[in-house]
Amino acid sequence: YRHMAMKANVDKRKQYVELLSNIDLLKDMSEYELGILADCLQVAHFKEGERLIQFGDQGQWMHIIIEGDVEVWGRDENGAVMNVCQFSEGESVGELEFINNHRCVADVVAKTDVKTVKLERQHFEMCMGPIVDVLKRHAERDEYAYYSTFDW
Repeated sequence: YRHMAMKANVDKRKQYVELLSNIDLLKDMSEYELGILADCLQVAHFKEGERLIQFGDQGQWMHIIIEGDVEVWGRDENGAVMNVCQFSEGESVGELEFINNHRCVADVVAKTDVKTVKLERQHFEMCMGPIVDVLKRHAERDEYAYYSTFDW
């Protein structure tokens, strides 16, 4: 039984490392770093219409989408809700709150049934420390233009 359990964990780790290595956000990380990150991931499921991330909450989780699509709903200068963008399989949400350590600036809502692997901020900092620099480079992409409009 112990051998089967260990093999299952090794197989899951390999699967997560492969998944993580295909994510733009993490492409510059070594296999060793990806392995550390893979060991910290937790699976989460969301039904269509459920929130992965809530506007105004303290950002505690980074999600990597395994299956499904999510929509990001921000606020305009008058506070009206507006669709900002959409993410799908292999993309991540919530990483900017990790980088900047502040409250969520948008709702992230499951457009379809969604499966993610998620990482808690505390685990991220304990395991990945200096990898924050990788995340900061990723955060300069066009998809994050809405995010950069906030005056922190």
